[in-house]
Amino acid sequence: MTERVLLVDWVAGEASALLPLARDLAGPGGALAVLSTVAGNPWTSSSGIDTVYQVAAPGFDATRADHLALAIAEATRALPATLVLSGPAKVEREAVARAGALLDAVAITGVRAVRVGPDGVELSRDLLSGNATGIESIASRPALLSLSIVPAGAGPDESPPNATQVVALPVELPTYDLRRISRQPKPVAGVDLEAADRIVSVGRGLQKREDLALIEGLARALGAAVGCTRPIAAESGWLGDDHWVGLTGHRVRPTLYVAVGISGAAQHLVGMRDSKIVVAINKDANAPIFQQADYQVVGDLYAILPELTRLLTAASTAPS
Repeated sequence: MTERVLLVDWVAGEASALLPLARDLAGPGGALAVLSTVAGNPWTSSSGIDTVYQVAAPGFDATRADHLALAIAEATRALPATLVLSGPAKVEREAVARAGALLDAVAITGVRAVRVGPDGVELSRDLLSGNATGIESIASRPALLSLSIVPAGAGPDESPPNATQVVALPVELPTYDLRRISRQPKPVAGVDLEAADRIVSVGRGLQKREDLALIEGLARALGAAVGCTRPIAAESGWLGDDHWVGLTGHRVRPTLYVAVGISGAAQHLVGMRDSKIVVAINKDANAPIFQQADYQVVGDLYAILPELTRLLTAASTAPS
């Protein structure tokens, strides 16, 4: 069985990493296309891509899920695609769901792996807040998939380029009959958790907002970004949503993840369980987070963090 596969090129390098998977899914005689949401066309030298759809719409904003969904739906119709592959960013997940509604098609997020099996295209995805994995066969087409994990180390090969057709994709953007009453810009922290190699995350164990200085100090000493659980972002409002790690927040894959004062609710574990090394600091020796940790530190974060930060800072400034 052959497929007509559309890759969503939203994050630089992400679609390249998905390219080998897309080739496998397309199969011999299948078609492979890319929806490019950025200016320029880096795909002309990549082997195996038949068509690049370049969004041509004044005012198009790929960071808006409603705009991106319209582009995905339009490119799916134009190919026409049987499978659409997208990455794990929040805007991509939302856009895939919206595009599925626009196309009256299957849209699945949180996909961990896709393969060609004996019954056709099969996928595995998280169930029950990440406590179980479901293996499913995709029966209907088109099917739009947002992957929770992008393969590492893959990229476009260096084989001789095939002719790649670039097609301008007109997208009719929505117009809203709205009247602005007021505007209050949301503070932007500028953190990109999904790209961070080291993360220090904080949970309910922190007693007050001013104590975030302890977390920020440790993060500086480690050269890490600051993350948090849902209550810190959504309930207390001590940090913005861009710091939120979890099932409905960001899903991260850092080399080092330090969980400070985090009990380990299933919703949070889904967001950080692909971390390579996990260090947990919690005064409750029975906290579920310790079951996921490579290193467990039982104790009061208010006693541990200042000393740990001091030692790390001293080590980094010591003469070699």
